[in-house]
Amino acid sequence: MAKVIYRVTKLNRIYKIYEIACHESTDDLTFIDSIFRQVGVTVVVDNPEAIRHFSENKVFITVSNHPYGTVDGMALIRIIGNVRSDLKGMTNFMLSKIKPIAGHFIPVNPMQIASKHTSVPGLREAIAHISGGHPLFFFPSGQVSRIVRGGKIADRTWQMPSIRLIQRTKVPVIPIWFSGHNSWYFLLIGLIHPVLRTVFIMSEVFNKHGKTIHIRIGEPVSVEEQSRYTKAEDFGRFLYRKTYELGGI
Repeated sequence: MAKVIYRVTKLNRIYKIYEIACHESTDDLTFIDSIFRQVGVTVVVDNPEAIRHFSENKVFITVSNHPYGTVDGMALIRIIGNVRSDLKGMTNFMLSKIKPIAGHFIPVNPMQIASKHTSVPGLREAIAHISGGHPLFFFPSGQVSRIVRGGKIADRTWQMPSIRLIQRTKVPVIPIWFSGHNSWYFLLIGLIHPVLRTVFIMSEVFNKHGKTIHIRIGEPVSVEEQSRYTKAEDFGRFLYRKTYELGGI
């Protein structure tokens, strides 16, 4: 049974790519470059002039849709980390096991983050990181994009623990949009049970070969503009809409 799972989840291929990337790379960013080269993914920022927002703001939070669960997190590190090496993000705990880039991740359990009463250590670490004057990236959905109402593929409603944390920090928020989505196979098995998304998420990198992922960076949302939204639910909907509007959605 273990051999079947190993083969279906493509863990053997993942490990080979990991070993090659470790051998080829000299730091965290070249490690990501090697991963993307091996799996055949090209990441393009459609508005590269907007990268200046990451150097013009000492401390900031980015919010993004989460279509892939792996590639998107690494793409943010590659793009923003080139300007801000102190970048960290709250992501699935599985990504924190990737040693060359583990320092950029604050691991959370995607099954926990949505809990209304949860006390996730990752949230406390995120607050400490921001309070120290460092940037933070967020995928506020807490889970990878899925099939939603109307057969569309999008994030679920962004989760209130993340939104409330963003409100609490009172720093500029920069929306970032990613194009594309995972395979229909992955999306459909996710309808059976959310745990299956976690099991198969790493293997999804292999069906991105030859694909170009487009990224668009929005204008920073000032603290003053954020203050117009006193309710976390309204603020979450605002950021969600702001992010997807970058993709013309």
